[in-house]
Amino acid sequence: MNKSRLIQLLILFCIAPFVLTNCSKDEDRTLQIAPTSKVFDGNVILNSQAQLDDFTAENYNIISGDLTIGFDASSSQMSDITNLSQFTALTGIGGKLNISNNPLLPNLEGLNNLNFVRGLELRVNNIITSILPLSNVLALQSLQVEDNEALKNLDGLIGVETIWEYAVIRRNNSMLNLNGLDNLTTIEDGILNITESPVLTNINALSSLEMIAGDLIINYTGLTSLNGLESLDVLEGDMFFQFNPELNNVCALENLVIQNGYSGEIFSIGNLYVASVQDIIDGNCTN
Repeated sequence: MNKSRLIQLLILFCIAPFVLTNCSKDEDRTLQIAPTSKVFDGNVILNSQAQLDDFTAENYNIISGDLTIGFDASSSQMSDITNLSQFTALTGIGGKLNISNNPLLPNLEGLNNLNFVRGLELRVNNIITSILPLSNVLALQSLQVEDNEALKNLDGLIGVETIWEYAVIRRNNSMLNLNGLDNLTTIEDGILNITESPVLTNINALSSLEMIAGDLIINYTGLTSLNGLESLDVLEGDMFFQFNPELNNVCALENLVIQNGYSGEIFSIGNLYVASVQDIIDGNCTN
């Protein structure tokens, strides 16, 4: 059984509020969901408010596959969806939750009881300012937040401690900070990519982050420092800091570089201060 399928099955057996045994990633266990849980077997694609209303009338607790609300972000089509409030019965998604191309959707109210999804993709939603209703989600396989014009932070991800694969946060023109990622400790098998967010001036919410298994990419932001990365102990890839015109302080990387013997490289260009690994070792982490 491949890793992706195993994770999906574990999620399916851990998400419902009727779990009979406690879920632990590191334990052997037999897990069951009470027969009162109503499961939709397969993927669900809802392109319109009418389709959404019809589907949610069935009051499914679990969707075994992906749930797409709107259209895939690669499409030029936009949905007319304005309201997710009918999703209150939904507690788990065995695949990815994709909420994309919804120019009229103001919020995610209705997803408040969702406990687990395999991945979260939030793209091209023009007027959503908050994702707070997702605050019961505890882990993600992947996170992709792109092109959400009004989104100010990631407040709904406050429960997430682990992202199994990658996190991409890109082209969110109103994002001020990463609040909501305060409890994230580990990105186990991929990159952290924060790019093209021009008013992002604060990543202090990453203060619990200890490990990234891939590259760290921070490009085209309004950051003046990397404060928030002081707890980072392990970075298995390289660092890319490019075209952050106010970035003049990388001292938050001293723990990673000096105390933990970081062996990768920093690729830095177009910042107010361009620092190398050797600069940090030599105590030159700011201009």
